[in-house]
Amino acid sequence: MRLSVATSLAIASAALVLTARAQTAAPPVLAIEMDNAITQPGNLRLIRPLALFISDWSGEKPRARAWTNTGSVTAEIAPLPGTRGHWNATVKYTVIEAPGAAPASGQLTVRLTVHGVTVLGSFEGKFRDLMVRGAVHAGLCWDRIGGVQPGMLLWTPDPARSVRAAILPGIKDTALREDFQAFAAANGLAVIGLEGVGLDGAGGDAERIDACLKALAQMSGHPELKQVPLFLTGHSMSGQIAYEYNAWRPERVVAFTVNKGGNYGTWQASDRARANPAVICGGETDTDHRVASIHKLFDGNRPFGALWSVEIEEGEGHSFVRSLPLFLLHFQHALDQRLPVGATSILPVDQRRAWLADNSTWHGGIAKIFPAAGFKGDSTHLSWLLDGDVAYVYRGVATYGNPLVLARTADHGVAYFADEPVVLECTDFGNDEWKSVALYDGAARIATLSRGKPRVTLKPQKLGVHAGVLVGERPDGSQRTSWPVAWIVRPALGE
Repeated sequence: MRLSVATSLAIASAALVLTARAQTAAPPVLAIEMDNAITQPGNLRLIRPLALFISDWSGEKPRARAWTNTGSVTAEIAPLPGTRGHWNATVKYTVIEAPGAAPASGQLTVRLTVHGVTVLGSFEGKFRDLMVRGAVHAGLCWDRIGGVQPGMLLWTPDPARSVRAAILPGIKDTALREDFQAFAAANGLAVIGLEGVGLDGAGGDAERIDACLKALAQMSGHPELKQVPLFLTGHSMSGQIAYEYNAWRPERVVAFTVNKGGNYGTWQASDRARANPAVICGGETDTDHRVASIHKLFDGNRPFGALWSVEIEEGEGHSFVRSLPLFLLHFQHALDQRLPVGATSILPVDQRRAWLADNSTWHGGIAKIFPAAGFKGDSTHLSWLLDGDVAYVYRGVATYGNPLVLARTADHGVAYFADEPVVLECTDFGNDEWKSVALYDGAARIATLSRGKPRVTLKPQKLGVHAGVLVGERPDGSQRTSWPVAWIVRPALGE
């Protein structure tokens, strides 16, 4: 089916912008990831994502390579008519969940808007006999299928401009997540997802990642990717790789996080690697081996000066997303401090700004945090944090039994454009009586909430990552907090 003339022109112009930086750059693909498109009868929670990498997407016969993280999947794309700046299509896909298993089929309608490399939209349809729908994670990306190097996916906020740094958030399709793209758009970074990298304690992963970056530099026309500073994060194996890369290439790392990995090749990091700030995260109900490994990383390196914190998420198993507000704020403040606009190299951490957290107080009502400056005791068993803003958000994550619940309204995603209002609310005040309940953006008190007035619309926010927590004061003066909620302000479309 033929696209409208207006749609074809709009999409073609976007493609021209993407290749204007370098005539040798390969054309980007339209990459789409849909979280709940592969489900099972009787179980409507997310089972596996469906990811599509669509080449010739602006033409009449786009071709799709489909991916899911377990089993195999194939897909066919049929474009639908659309108005200017929109791309709509029918997607028919077939999944084989295990060798010899009967195939299962689905059909979706995908509706997207294309603003340069930024792609927004939704999908709806059926898989088996189940209705599926949701928002897409998408973007115009450079996609490299595995071979000598692992598979990789690159997204940049503006292909015509060099990037300051890159964030590697784990597996390949994480390059399409709205939180990482918003963080990158607000700060001029690239987002790179990788697949096919395995744990190698001898530094082999670092070499393979460096080779990936060189290949992407050539493919995309962004030569700076060969040496840009990096932020590394990820879940399970990807968290292990983030740790190991920092151990083997610490001179290239601005900051990193570890999320619930269990097997490491470099338990004792070098002094240079310990100087890169990190958050080490485990899950209370994860396997004993993984929890012990998280503690071992912290306990084996913090006494030797590692600028790291540790937290074990209350009630969480082998999951990924719960500590992301802390991770993202950690990255934003590390970027602001260590790689400010105009810096030509990674600066040392300013330890005068640091805060500490007492890990023994997680279960004590509210975790204890305080500035590192002036502390006279032994801090080698305490979590180290970049500054007071990160410390307030860390306290919300680390404290057990939080009675207050903070949320973004109307199920809004984590990313906001600069001209969008940010509206937050306390959705649960618990059973306590409160003298006051304050909303904090990091360590800055920005509003007071109550049962009668639980919602606040924030004034225009600066670009970048924000993370809010509630701090409630009881009549007796004791305090309680909430789990943090992130919001990321990116430039308005067209800026």
